[in-house]
Amino acid sequence: MKIIHITHYYQPQLGYQEYNLAKKQKEQGHEVTIITSNKLTPFLNYNLTQGTTSNGFTKMGKFTEEGIAVFRLSTPIELKRRMWLLGLESLVTKLKPDVIHVHGIFNETAWRIARLKEKLGFNLIYDSHMHRSIYKRNRIYMKLYHSLFKTFFLPKILKESDIFVGTCEETKQLIFEEYSIPNNRIIVIPLGADIDLFKRDEKQRKIIREKLNIKPKEIVLIYAGKLTPGKAPHLLLDSCVNIIKKYKKIKLLFVGNVVGNELTYVLTMKKKVIRNKIEKNVIFHKAVSNKELFKYYSAADIGVWPAMESFTMIEAAATGLPIIIKKSEAMGKRVSNRNGLMYPEGNVQELSESIIKLLKNKKLMMYMGERSRELVEKKFSWDNIADKFIQVYKNPKRFVK
Repeated sequence: MKIIHITHYYQPQLGYQEYNLAKKQKEQGHEVTIITSNKLTPFLNYNLTQGTTSNGFTKMGKFTEEGIAVFRLSTPIELKRRMWLLGLESLVTKLKPDVIHVHGIFNETAWRIARLKEKLGFNLIYDSHMHRSIYKRNRIYMKLYHSLFKTFFLPKILKESDIFVGTCEETKQLIFEEYSIPNNRIIVIPLGADIDLFKRDEKQRKIIREKLNIKPKEIVLIYAGKLTPGKAPHLLLDSCVNIIKKYKKIKLLFVGNVVGNELTYVLTMKKKVIRNKIEKNVIFHKAVSNKELFKYYSAADIGVWPAMESFTMIEAAATGLPIIIKKSEAMGKRVSNRNGLMYPEGNVQELSESIIKLLKNKKLMMYMGERSRELVEKKFSWDNIADKFIQVYKNPKRFVK
């Protein structure tokens, strides 16, 4: 099967869905191509990527990246992750795909691909990763843009698409509510983890702990991701200030970079660390590539994501960590194997109690870690997810109720 994935940003080092799907489908013997822009994801550390020609840009042309054919097209226009890919139609026509998987529904690229379907006859799948927390954050801009989009672009997308995919029930409901896409045309296929990469590594646990001056008997709580108010890593710090004073042998490990203009936010966290005299218990580490992240999860004992949704919590679970996450419909399935705890978002007291529950019961901590790995192997491995998408690609109408 000839499969094209179209995404505005593509960086294999970050390990996002489009990379993992393409990789697994390539391994399954399909002819897989990525079409993307010459722009790098705007909020991330460009030092984690290779081949950049300037800050935020990479080279244009055809490349083989991680064994996958990648076409990087010029984009003269970029506005809030929406862009115009030059030469998109002619390239797709030349490649003659059986399937096109567009990552993102509500942009001009989705509309342009819909216009090609009648001519080329491929199966057309759209997916969305949108959550309410992200949607609300951009509400004013989104309201104006969506009004125009629903009038001029959405009708063609609805007419030509075979099926829509949301990464969770919340995403499915959001698509239905905001765009009136019929529920029977939306299915849910979750995000996942590479279980061959993300697994417990005792050797790396020792190496990273020695590097970070973490003693063998210390318990490490890790947060990995963007250091922004929206992700709320400060809630983890707030919840642990008093815990650290009682449980001396714990450390907090924040792995991530300052994003955009959030330096003040991170400085406030660091000042709180100094003010409470817990500098020896809190580690701020720069972001690492997705292929290195399993080492830091291996060095940790508990994963904590206080707010918003992050696919990397699944990777932490795959590495055998119990996870503590916010209570929401979208996140419930990620702790559905008794492999973690949920707390009401923003409630520092209940977050503290969840952490203490695991600190007091190491058997429970280890049990939940084992259940995390088991859950990901059964339901959230990219191998299983890639299989589901292939079934959808072959016969999308079978999944429309």
